[in-house]
Amino acid sequence: MYDNRLIKNFQDASKSHWLSDKTSMVQQSAFRERDLADFSGYEQAYHQLITDIVTQQIRSTNLVLNGTPVKRIFVDGGFSKNSVYMNLLANAFPNIEIFAANIPQASSFGAAIAIHSHWNQNPLPNDLISLTHFKPETISV
Repeated sequence: MYDNRLIKNFQDASKSHWLSDKTSMVQQSAFRERDLADFSGYEQAYHQLITDIVTQQIRSTNLVLNGTPVKRIFVDGGFSKNSVYMNLLANAFPNIEIFAANIPQASSFGAAIAIHSHWNQNPLPNDLISLTHFKPETISV
């Protein structure tokens, strides 16, 4: 479960990584260099691990987004169910809408949508995808 009180302890350091070189290549996670004894418990260590993963995701995403008018990001798969990851991602991209998508059989679903108009004249149902919107929050220090 996402706990912004844990995040605020290392938010400033994380933000500097997020906002530094937006086009540099992704390196290994900083978490591998961390000493687990420095954490007060598993929840703090887990939040730091996910923060380090999100830092890598931000760099990768910025390489793709560079110069594009993207307004929404949809996350599918395991991380879409991870509230820590999703909240950190929303905080990292405050000007982009972040959605967790629940799409059963996503690859098959995408293929079916791509060819839908060639085999089916009926409109696609509106309830095929379940979305959860994650909004950026202000973490008070």
